[in-house]
Amino acid sequence: MGFCLLMSTEVVARIGGLDERFGSGNFEDDDLCIRAFQVGFRARIALDVFIHHAGSQTFKAAKIDYRQSLMRNWKLFKRKWGIPADSPVRKGVSLSASIDFRRASLGPAPRCRRRPSVRGRRSLVAGTGLSGRPATTR
Repeated sequence: MGFCLLMSTEVVARIGGLDERFGSGNFEDDDLCIRAFQVGFRARIALDVFIHHAGSQTFKAAKIDYRQSLMRNWKLFKRKWGIPADSPVRKGVSLSASIDFRRASLGPAPRCRRRPSVRGRRSLVAGTGLSGRPATTR
């Protein structure tokens, strides 16, 4: 589970942003990363960064039932990616063999040549990454 993505605007230009059908959270991040993998982008974890994150605060503040949101979005995610309807929520799901998840790697993310900026070539997007891989880069 991640909560902060850094990606180039090229990623958003090629695959779009977060799928709004997922609403306030749960699986929108996984979906984004899968779409990025499909077109050849890679994901990395920035091991030299610490971000304090108090989980589920948006859900609490908006009085959203987390479990209900999780189950609703799990159904949507399964339909979208062709996962059998009876698959339970768990870590690790089999997806299309055409997506090469071996390209995801642990280790330091590449250094940014520019300071991250919402208006610049890079932007920050709240969300999480597939299998805990929060940084999507080319």
